[in-house]
Amino acid sequence: SSYRGLFVSTPESDAEWLRQEVRRLGLYGLKCYHSYSSADPTWEAQLPDYLPESHVQVANQEGWVIMLHLVRSRACADRHNLKWIRHYCETYPNLKMILAHSGRGFQPGHNLEGLPS
Repeated sequence: SSYRGLFVSTPESDAEWLRQEVRRLGLYGLKCYHSYSSADPTWEAQLPDYLPESHVQVANQEGWVIMLHLVRSRACADRHNLKWIRHYCETYPNLKMILAHSGRGFQPGHNLEGLPS
């Protein structure tokens, strides 16, 4: 089949439970949202607030996709987002990170500024 499914994860989810459920359901990775973080306001959450490193480790071990819905006012141009994306992708090279909605590029200038780095 050419269809692929992702498991919606919350930051509180146990990484081994996620591994088990994604395998059990025959899915291909994780999808995470800021709205599950405890940050206030959630749209300014840091990546680890809604995508813990333990989840990234499992995704790397399994060769999964992570669909990342970026937040923060500057999205791809935000230095914290860039730091975490770079850290996750360089530390865990077997995962596939997808930046949903073109890295939330509603302000194309932010993508032009941030994505080259």
